[in-house]
Amino acid sequence: MNQITRRGFVKATAVASVAVGAPSILSAQNAGNKLHIAYVGVGGKGATDLGATSSHKKTVTVALCDTDKNILNGQLRSKTKAGKKNFTQAKGFTDWREMLDKLGNKIDAVVCSTPDHMHAPVCVSAMNLGKHIYCQKPLTWSVYESRRMAEISKDKGVITQMGTQNASKQGKQLGVELLKANVLGKVKKIYAWSDRPIWPQGGPNNFGSDPVPANLDWDKWLGVAPKRAYKDKYPKKWLNRHWKNKRVGRGSVYHSFGWRGWYDFGCGAVGDMCCHIVDTAFYAYGLTHPLTIIAEPNGVSADGEMCPASQTIHFTFAGNKHTVGDTLPITWMDGGLKPSWEAIGFPESKVAVPQNWMAVVCENGTFMLEMGGGMKFSTAEAKAKARTFIKTQTQIKSQSHYHSWVDGCFAGKKVIADFEFGGNLTETLLLGTLASKFPKMELKWDPKAMKITNSAKATGMLRRKPRKGWEVKGLDD
Repeated sequence: MNQITRRGFVKATAVASVAVGAPSILSAQNAGNKLHIAYVGVGGKGATDLGATSSHKKTVTVALCDTDKNILNGQLRSKTKAGKKNFTQAKGFTDWREMLDKLGNKIDAVVCSTPDHMHAPVCVSAMNLGKHIYCQKPLTWSVYESRRMAEISKDKGVITQMGTQNASKQGKQLGVELLKANVLGKVKKIYAWSDRPIWPQGGPNNFGSDPVPANLDWDKWLGVAPKRAYKDKYPKKWLNRHWKNKRVGRGSVYHSFGWRGWYDFGCGAVGDMCCHIVDTAFYAYGLTHPLTIIAEPNGVSADGEMCPASQTIHFTFAGNKHTVGDTLPITWMDGGLKPSWEAIGFPESKVAVPQNWMAVVCENGTFMLEMGGGMKFSTAEAKAKARTFIKTQTQIKSQSHYHSWVDGCFAGKKVIADFEFGGNLTETLLLGTLASKFPKMELKWDPKAMKITNSAKATGMLRRKPRKGWEVKGLDD
């Protein structure tokens, strides 16, 4: 397979970004017929995204791309329950740049399910060509990338969706309306927490290196990230000492699962789960940017390369018509940390506080919302008020997050988690990831200037230069 040169790719995307203007909903040859989609990253969550999106009857899978040939070939050979090949028309690639160069005029949309550090390069390159985008959460790896993804998607007029699948479920949407209507009164404070990470984080982590397997293009997997040696599995002694009694995530150091815990590639537990849990508050209360961020990390690696084993992050937002005070505090907790029943305004109980929930403490009771849409209320009165309100919301139904994006591409209409919303939400949570590198220091955020006003060092970490040869127009110029 011939590899596209970097010069050729930059030239192609630069020309396209000028020529496209407002992108067509579908390429001329497919207008009103099918949405032709290319997928970048088709293992793990990417396999789920591939299956869910391609199940829409008005889609055609044009191309599959993955840096792991075993994963790629497995998908190209996959079969339906009836024994037929799933993707007979799809072409396989290990380099998404080559895919866009060779098939750009045959692609209407791109689904990106790579590790976090490659989301922005892939998506911005595709948006430069006028392609509609579905991208997994968190939307980007850096704060700067989140801002640019939101701006570029708006400028190009493409239909976008961030992969917060639960946002399209009935329970989550009912939660938004319940909070927006102040059914339990104005909000005092919010807690959100997760059992993640379920992959190793913390350190020390000088694990050495292993030969790169023949099926993996390690250089393309690294992409924009700094070059480093490949390592396959965690040493057993390290796992037994630092990941004791935890069986999940004990395998790969980087590819194909462990990357989430490394600052070079992932955004830690807050990046993985905050989008799923706190998004409801952003929808309901119209939250934009935090004023301040303070992180209290635990189990920080000695060399600072891995995200902390657990942490508490305190965000402070400006108050509005939904808040009791002039500010709204939101506390995030992960790594097994979680608030007590008392802290969130519930009666004490022998039953443990469940994981992966948000608690919105209001004037007249607390509303708890699970990331999948389950609900709990602190009092019988609060529950009764909520039930009465919910009965009026007959128009709210669950829908496929994937299919609604496809439908949006045909209709030319925004969908529930477009990049303007997703960029704003991701920008906030990534400030939390950044704050974990400055333990217990209050970071003051100026969103207009895009600066941490009290730390030049932290401001310098809002973005990074990609490895030479991986620059993308509109992102790195």
